[in-house]
Amino acid sequence: MKKEYVKRRAIVVIEVLLAIGLLAFLSQYLRPIEDSWGLIERLVFCYIGYQVVVFLVNKIRTEVRKDSLLAYINLLKLAELYFEQDLRMMKPLLELQISSLAKEPAMLKRYKNTLRVVGTLLDVDGFPDEAKVLLKTGIIYAEHELSEMGLIWNYTLLLNWMMHRAVEKNSVDSAKAYEISRDMFKKGS
Repeated sequence: MKKEYVKRRAIVVIEVLLAIGLLAFLSQYLRPIEDSWGLIERLVFCYIGYQVVVFLVNKIRTEVRKDSLLAYINLLKLAELYFEQDLRMMKPLLELQISSLAKEPAMLKRYKNTLRVVGTLLDVDGFPDEAKVLLKTGIIYAEHELSEMGLIWNYTLLLNWMMHRAVEKNSVDSAKAYEISRDMFKKGS
């Protein structure tokens, strides 16, 4: 754990130093630095500008992903209600939401896989046990990722990119969990 902390801090320091150094170097073409006080002033200004860019880029990117995750969680909860209460009148609404979320560019592939499976389950009569597993695991994984999003929005650009890749790589596809549970139920019966 401590090794990971040191690695993250090193990445932050290197990225910030490179970014403000590059910005300060490039800003010399607008107005040359005349003395040491001017250099300090320029570095502070570049650091503030860099932090504003980092905040805006990460906040916008995270908010878009959060929005798609909330829509995904909402759909899974509605599908759960649809199956538990046998509410056939909700089927057109669910199909419409599935098709619109599947087209969403911010929606990750693993969630699109789950949407595809939920769409096929809408045609099944009753509420199969494996559908319960699919919906519950989908909600659990998506809520966990949503809470992670609240933690990683304030990292630097490079660290945020690395953390998003790690989350995507280490996340479990709930459609795969569904297939595993379906196989388990078939073996059990």
